[in-house]
Amino acid sequence: MDPVSQTVETNSNPISLVVIDMMNEHIANATTFDLSQACLKLKPDLRFSVQHGQDCTWFLVEDRAKSAFYRLGTPEYTLVSMFDGKTNVATAVASTCLTLGADALSENDAIQLCRWLVESNLAHTDASLSASRLSDQRGKTQKQKALSKIDPIAIKFPLTSLDKPAELLSQAFGFLVSKTFATIWCLTVAAGLLCLVFSDTAGVQLFSADNFTWMVITWLVLKLIHESAHVLCCKQFGGSVGRGGILFLLLIPMPFVDVTSAWRFPNKYQRILTSAAGMMAEIFIGSIAAMFWTFSGPGAIQFHAGNIMVAASLHTLLFNANPLMRFDGYHMLADWLDLPNLGNHGQSWIKSWFSCLFFATPVAPLEYAGWQANVIRIYGIAALAWRVLLSVGLAIAAANMFYGIGLIIALFAGCLWLGLPIFRLAKLLVQGNELQQVDRRRFAVVFATLLLAGWMAGNFIPGPSLVYAPMVVEYEDLESVRVVTPGFVRNILVEGNQTVQQGDLLFELENPELKARLEVLLLELKSAKYKAAQMQRDQQIAELGAHQAEIDSLYQQIKETNQMIQELQIRAPETGTLIANRLDSFQGIYVKTGDELVHIGDPNRKKVVALLAQKDSSDIQLIQDNLIRVDVWGFENEIAGQLIRVSPKSQDSLPHFSFAAPNGGPLDVVNRAEMETSEDDSEMMLIEPRVEMHVSVDESVQQELKVGQTGYVHVKSYSGSLQEFVGGKFYDWVQGQLQQSHGL
Repeated sequence: MDPVSQTVETNSNPISLVVIDMMNEHIANATTFDLSQACLKLKPDLRFSVQHGQDCTWFLVEDRAKSAFYRLGTPEYTLVSMFDGKTNVATAVASTCLTLGADALSENDAIQLCRWLVESNLAHTDASLSASRLSDQRGKTQKQKALSKIDPIAIKFPLTSLDKPAELLSQAFGFLVSKTFATIWCLTVAAGLLCLVFSDTAGVQLFSADNFTWMVITWLVLKLIHESAHVLCCKQFGGSVGRGGILFLLLIPMPFVDVTSAWRFPNKYQRILTSAAGMMAEIFIGSIAAMFWTFSGPGAIQFHAGNIMVAASLHTLLFNANPLMRFDGYHMLADWLDLPNLGNHGQSWIKSWFSCLFFATPVAPLEYAGWQANVIRIYGIAALAWRVLLSVGLAIAAANMFYGIGLIIALFAGCLWLGLPIFRLAKLLVQGNELQQVDRRRFAVVFATLLLAGWMAGNFIPGPSLVYAPMVVEYEDLESVRVVTPGFVRNILVEGNQTVQQGDLLFELENPELKARLEVLLLELKSAKYKAAQMQRDQQIAELGAHQAEIDSLYQQIKETNQMIQELQIRAPETGTLIANRLDSFQGIYVKTGDELVHIGDPNRKKVVALLAQKDSSDIQLIQDNLIRVDVWGFENEIAGQLIRVSPKSQDSLPHFSFAAPNGGPLDVVNRAEMETSEDDSEMMLIEPRVEMHVSVDESVQQELKVGQTGYVHVKSYSGSLQEFVGGKFYDWVQGQLQQSHGL
């Protein structure tokens, strides 16, 4: 749904930086004539209607010539209703004071309302209809349109009226806007959620070169359905549909439609449902896709169902449902709270606050009191923070797209969003303003104070120094049980996690070649002894001595062979707990000398193994003498740890299966066989390589810890100031992005 045409509020580019605009717009030269003595006359094609909320009543103003809607409170409407072209503003204000008493608008508020009426072309005076005034207005409008068209991040192209296609859509699918289908919708969404909760299907592959094209196509189809749902709902409630078009956000096409007429609906729940219709359509389709994704096997159906499921939820939650942007979620929130023009009220309060801070002008009072005033203030701050964050994010995203062109787009957008407001502010401070004296000294003092405070805070406040990483409890020293004599595994006499004593029999191997060799050696020894007895009877002393050496060699070979046969029985080299994975996989297979079968760990000697993000590993190397805080899930108290060592290089292998997300761990993994050639098709590998860190813990708690317990380690990794930390991290990040995207 078109966020600009649907809202009746003055809505600047939703991704523009507005902090500096807020400091100079409050004294913008809206008119150059005295409005208090002017006689305003409303446009003849305006239509007024009353709408009732839970705690208030307002008047809806429809400008049929521009298909625009505006909301006025009772004091504003009372004043506006007197503008017949004969009564001047001062007289009208006096009359409203007699009628409304303390609820009437103040003179200053009335003047501001009149300026807004003239600037919005809802009313005019003789002066405002002068040639110079009209020329200035046209020039201002054309300038605003030109700036919006050259915004490289968001480019909007309105196309054609969609009212006739909307009528056909309503006739064909009007049954979807009904209580019966609402019940079907609820049941379908509940079924889809249950499928996701109890599904054991592998995750959706989101970002890959093969999937990108299909994801874009899926997303575009869903956006068309999204806008069609707005159109259908609006038409079913008696509204009309205006023009549709395409908005290019970072050159990504996004369709939009104008359903501004929804403001005409007297029932607020009809307006809320019209705003929510697009999201509800996507969630419904996503729920159906979740069922197909769960119950279909690997293949095309599951692949496309996964794409639909992700596209129908991710964008909807981040943008459409986000009340801090002028999309569906915002209009739903404003209607639900009965706070028309919530965004404008919040933005006006922010502007007024900045004006008070920098120019010593009084803070304009809000039209609401109590909880509504608090909601407006909170919303204004949150919306400003989100707009700044989104602007920076989109500029960074643009810089990393389209190779070198993206960097140029980001720089141009920065000049447009930030450069122009700074220029207007500088012009205001130098030239002043015809309506109000600019307090340049106060502005300079406040600005310098804020800069000094920021500099001092950045230098004296320590930077965030705690780095955390997932960890698992392991045995400190593991004794490997390896094969000494090769053979076939015939008997496995132990189980995993079993406590064994030194000398306990673990495995029995079989080697037929050794048995045959022993039998041959025994026969050769028997023959050699018989031959030696004959030599002794024949008094062949010289030959007997040489033959005795051969007999001794046979004895040695038999001894060695017997030793090897005994080593086919593999015993525990020490007392401890047996650590093994899939012991039954060894049954019947041939194992070679040196093959590792199991490990034995001492239950009284344990350590913590953590996997650090690569960006944190360089700082960790510098703090090896610092204590580390270990938080183990299920362990009441924090544990003090000491850094043993940090691996010199990163790895993508898992030191313990508990780290893997499929096993309930915090780290994302994939099957190694999918990424590279591997003999073991069950081996998992980390999506993002990490650095292994070993931490020792106090001996008093080692016996209480259980091998395999997970948690997090927290370690101090940075000792600089906040300014150094933020500057260094931002510089490293930008440098890395530019190197990766542009080779700079």
